[in-house]
Amino acid sequence: MNKNQYNNVLLNLGRYQRLFRKGMVSKYELENLQLGAKNLKEMVAIAKKQVAQAKAMKKEVMNQYNYLKLRAPNKGVIIMKNLRVGEMAIPGMPGIILTDLSKLSIIVEISEDNIRFMNLGKKVDVELPSIGYKTVGTIKSIIPNANPMTHKFNMKIKFNIGKRSIYPGMYVKVHIKG
Repeated sequence: MNKNQYNNVLLNLGRYQRLFRKGMVSKYELENLQLGAKNLKEMVAIAKKQVAQAKAMKKEVMNQYNYLKLRAPNKGVIIMKNLRVGEMAIPGMPGIILTDLSKLSIIVEISEDNIRFMNLGKKVDVELPSIGYKTVGTIKSIIPNANPMTHKFNMKIKFNIGKRSIYPGMYVKVHIKG
């Protein structure tokens, strides 16, 4: 808008200068118009600087916005959300827990009496009674740290999910043969 006003004042200033030379307008009117042109020129310059500042600010805000976007490293399902809109995130506490449903594993507890019969790569039978699914799993890791209260060890079993709808927390039976 200031730019249009400035162009209009310049046009009128040219007219007033011609009329002043012919003695048809007073010097006061010409100086008034010259002062208005000068003021509008400065306002246009200020507006250009404000536009540049606004663009820089927009770029900074967009950088911050892109930094705040959460992107998962893989496909999965959110199984736990510890944050709500407006809450502050606490360092070290997960805000969201995401699970890749194509790579689920089973954690079982084995008593210390039976741990000697377990070894990595051993095949075990896995059954999910709620969906009527049976498959074979493999012992992938045995955590060498017993629970001091129960004297049991955790063992991780990998298994083939197939095309089934299996979710974290489902009840699973694991049959380990001697």
